[in-house]
Amino acid sequence: MNKINFVEPNTNNWLSWRNQCQQEQEAHNRSVESGNRPDPKAAVYKGEDYNIKKEVYLNPEGPFHGKCAYCEKKISSTQDGEIEHFRPKKAVSDKDFNDINGHPGYYWLCYDWKNLLPSCIFCNQKRKIFDDVVIGKHTRFPVRLFRATRPGEESQEEPLLIHPVLEDPTAHIEVDATGVFHAKDGSDRGQACIDVFGLNYRDLPNERKERYNSIRDKMGLIFMVMGRGGQETEASKLLKEMLAIKEGHGDFTAVAKKAIRDAKESIRPVEEIIND
Repeated sequence: MNKINFVEPNTNNWLSWRNQCQQEQEAHNRSVESGNRPDPKAAVYKGEDYNIKKEVYLNPEGPFHGKCAYCEKKISSTQDGEIEHFRPKKAVSDKDFNDINGHPGYYWLCYDWKNLLPSCIFCNQKRKIFDDVVIGKHTRFPVRLFRATRPGEESQEEPLLIHPVLEDPTAHIEVDATGVFHAKDGSDRGQACIDVFGLNYRDLPNERKERYNSIRDKMGLIFMVMGRGGQETEASKLLKEMLAIKEGHGDFTAVAKKAIRDAKESIRPVEEIIND
C-alpha cells in the first residue's frame, strides 16, 4: 500500500456526478432512517451516467493510475475492476467475518466519493486461499472499540484498515526487498491491512520482488550512464521514469520507492536529483 495523492477533478462530468450523488444520498438517508433496508443504486455510485468509473477510478492516466488502491497492482483488462466502499454500504463484519448484528451499514456514506476506492476483485471479494486463510475485504471493517451507526459518528471511530487517500499507509506498513509486507513497529493497523487484503498472498511478494530488482537495476544504469558523461538524453529518460514511479505510475509503487531509496544510499549523484 502507498499514499495516493488524489486531487478531486473539476470536470463537468465529475461535478454533475457529485450533484447526482448528493441528491441520491439525501433520499437514501431518509429511506433508511424511515425503517427501510439499505438499497443503494450501484449505477449512481459507479457514476455510470457520467463515465466516472472509467474516466477517474480505473483510468491509467487518472489519479489512481489504473491500479487497485490496496495491493497497487494494475487492474487489467481481464477483470472488471470494482468501485469499493471503504466503509461498507450495507452489511458490516469484523476482521474474522463475524457479522455486526443490527448494524445498518454506513448507509450515509454510500454515495460519498471520499468513501469510494478502486479495487481489484482479489482485494475486494472474499476468497479462501487455504483452509485457515480467507482474504478479501468483502463486508469487513474492523475498528477499535466504538463503531459508528449513524451519520457523523464515524469521526469517533478508530478503523484498523487504512484509507490510502486520506492517510499515509507507510506509517503503519512497510515492504522489504523480497516484496513481503510487514506491520511497521508492530502496528495492528498495518497487520490488519496485510491480513484483510491478502497482501502477502496471490504471488504478490514475488511480483513485488521482481519490481524491486528491476528498479534497482535501472538505478544502477543511471549511475553508469552519468558516470560515462555525454549521455544526457539516456540518463534523462531513465530519471524521468524514476520520477514517474514516485508519482505513482506503474505497479507496486511502495516497493519501487523502496528500491529507489535503497539505491540512493550507494549512488550519490542520483541522490541530489531524486529527493525523498
